[in-house]
Amino acid sequence: MDKEDIDYDKAKEIVDYAYNNGITYYDTAFFYHGGTSEEFAGKALKEYPRDTYLLATKMPGWALKTEEDLDKIFNEQLRRLQTDYIDYYLYHSVKRTLCQTSTSTTVMSS
Repeated sequence: MDKEDIDYDKAKEIVDYAYNNGITYYDTAFFYHGGTSEEFAGKALKEYPRDTYLLATKMPGWALKTEEDLDKIFNEQLRRLQTDYIDYYLYHSVKRTLCQTSTSTTVMSS
């Protein structure tokens, strides 16, 4: 198993145990586990009603080259997480130059 691989069965067992014992907050990020963490979280949580847990992920600031990357990455995250919304959307590594020139609020107002 590559260090980036997720042992799906074991990790799913942990998520199921957590959920069944009252854990309702699940946190991931775009590049965790080589980009597979969000996909795992989406699959693992898919069987539970979406309104019964809170989902957090992060915008990878270092991956933003243009304003268009905001929508591209955000929509990719929704796809990976198999959801229509994210409860807590955090920002990893703010890039000062993009933030200073950005006028877009599309991601935050979606």
